[in-house]
Amino acid sequence: MLYQRIVEDIKITLTVNIKKGYIDALRHSEDFIIVIQLSRIVNSLRSNFRSYLNVSNNDKVIDTKDRIDLLLIHGSMLYEAIHEISKIGKQLTKMKLDKSDLENINIFKKEIGNKSSFTNTVLKRIRNKIFFHFDRDIIADGLKKFDFGKSPTFALGTSTKRKDVIYSFVDDLILSDLVNISTEKEASSVKYDKIENKIIDLSDRLCNIFDNIIKELMHGKLFGIRDQ
Repeated sequence: MLYQRIVEDIKITLTVNIKKGYIDALRHSEDFIIVIQLSRIVNSLRSNFRSYLNVSNNDKVIDTKDRIDLLLIHGSMLYEAIHEISKIGKQLTKMKLDKSDLENINIFKKEIGNKSSFTNTVLKRIRNKIFFHFDRDIIADGLKKFDFGKSPTFALGTSTKRKDVIYSFVDDLILSDLVNISTEKEASSVKYDKIENKIIDLSDRLCNIFDNIIKELMHGKLFGIRDQ
């Protein structure tokens, strides 16, 4: 396995292993399948967010494009991840979760159930129309509403090499569609910042909930070795 291949070359401060006596039972455990699903979600969201934070700022044009795409990827994954709350409802009822976890779970249940929630408007549009699909309809609709101004920029680059050129107009068009979901009378940049902050907040809350669910479902089945 890849991780086993690299542990000899770096210092690991914490290792958590599955106790031998549980291995055979876990092969056929529905709870363990849920643990693996939630682990994948947490890994993916946190990996994407690390990439988002670590964009270099060496080339502001390309780096801005990278941040936009990473945020849209994050929003798409978050939409899928939030709906896992509904799928594990039966398991949640038998867990001993603390008050803050239960309050956050209720926040996500309301997000799922409310058609006008952030999840069912902004995140759903990112997931179904913007990032994983290159639909014609969102472009056609966007063009009808888009404020072209006097001479809109179509592409930008910090060099004339093709790999350094970004077709900036398409992002302006797509993000205009996204921020205009909100009817608040605010600048587009303010609306975008609110979307960014909301995605980060919901993602952090969800990952923390899933961490605690994993801990609860694996209670007594793991042992840890911490290198102080």
